[in-house]
This record gives sequence, structure tokens and C-alpha cells, in this order.
Amino acid sequence: MTLTMLPRAPKDVGRLSDVLISALGAITGGEANRLKLQRVKSAVVVLIDGLGLVNLQQNSGHARNLTRMLEASGSQGIRSGFPSTTAVSLASLGTGLRAGEHGILGYQVLDAADKPKNMLTGWENDEEARSWQPNETVFELAVKAGVVAHMVASPEYAATGFTAASMSGAKFSGVADLNDRVLAAQAIAKTNGTICYLYFAELDQAAHRFGVDSKQWRETLEAIDSAIALLRGDFGVLVTADHGIVDVEVSGQIYLEDIPGFSDA
Repeated sequence: MTLTMLPRAPKDVGRLSDVLISALGAITGGEANRLKLQRVKSAVVVLIDGLGLVNLQQNSGHARNLTRMLEASGSQGIRSGFPSTTAVSLASLGTGLRAGEHGILGYQVLDAADKPKNMLTGWENDEEARSWQPNETVFELAVKAGVVAHMVASPEYAATGFTAASMSGAKFSGVADLNDRVLAAQAIAKTNGTICYLYFAELDQAAHRFGVDSKQWRETLEAIDSAIALLRGDFGVLVTADHGIVDVEVSGQIYLEDIPGFSDA
């Protein structure tokens, strides 16, 4: 049996919920700049789903551009929220709030109708999603402040309840190709007074399918790293992630529904 050790939480400079709101504050000069970022004319916030700090450090040879950016920034990393699942983390990024404040509490929860609710993909419509997460998003605050907000991601995320709950207020651009996605964000950020959220789901998808210690995962990391290198211009760039990935051997996996009486407790 192989024991899987979870990495210790590293020193950090703040929380994931501070990132997008701080980018907005860096543009407007307002009090929302929790991370005390330097002033910029516009900003791109890049989120690479599933690329934790330890994952990047352990695979630095496959992500030379991202590694250089990390070393140049001197950053000690950002702390994800709890639980560190995509739904919770992206909602925290998009609202500037923690899970207990924005209402997206996990991957799946039991709602008042006594049925499981998938917080990421289980929304019937935008209105239902916003009833769970009624707070203003960072992008809605940006629009009020006169900042034009954009989101650039794979087209599949254009009209989802989760996007409405976490990223309302942003103009959505669906771009499938990784390089074209980066270039689209770059073109947006060249206009002063804009904030752009650039999202990559592909690395997390590769991890779930093949594992983080796989050729496919590393090839995907290399492709995203090469694409990020195209992001250049007179604007601020922040690169972060919603969580990291740990491969767990089958022998170490525990399914709570298989424990007699647990689900009835």
C-alpha cells in the first residue's frame, strides 16, 4: 500500500477571495485592493483550474514560463478556501467572499427540498443559482465603478447557472483554442479601464481523467504554459488556481456511501 501525504499549507500572501477584488482595486484605486497590488490601467486575472503551488513546483520543467513568473513575483502563494473544490473556490474568486458568505458550500449539498444539489452543474436556471448566491459579484462592482468586465473561457461555460452565480456582470467570450483564448484576453486588456478573467479548465480535466502524475497532464500543463507566454502588454497580470491535485491510490480511497449506516447518520 502506498501512503499519500497531503502537502502542508505553505506560507501565503492572502486568500483566493482577495485576488479578483484586489485586481479591481488596483485599477480603481479603491479600498478593495486587499493584496495591496500596484496601480494598473487594466488587468487580466488568469485561473488555471487544478494547478496548486506544489503541483507547479514539482513540475517546473514543464511550466518554464509560469515558473519564471512565480520566481519574479516573489509570491508565496494564495490560500484556497474550504472546502477547496472548484465550485467553492471560483465563487470566492468571483464574489470576494468566503463560502459561508456567498452560499456555494461545496461540490454537492443537500438543499431544503431534501435532494442533493450539485453546486457546479446542477442549476436549473440562472435565477435558482442567484438565489443561492445573491451577493454582488466583483464584476458587478466593477461595472458600478466604471470598469468594463470580461470573462474569456471555453464556450461551454457561456450560459451556465454557476457562471451567473459567480461571474455575473462580465461580458463572456467563448474561445476553445488555448492560444486564441490568451490572445483574446490580451486584446481586451489593451483597453484601459478593463478587467478580464481568463479561465483554463483543461488541466483539471486532465487530472481527473488521467491523474496528475501522467503524460497527458504534463502535456496539458506545457500547452497552457506556452499559451500564457503570449500574454504581454501594458497591463497587470495575476495567475492563480482554485486548488491543487493529489493522486490517491485506489487502495487509499474511501467512499462514505460504502460505510454501513454512515449516510443515515
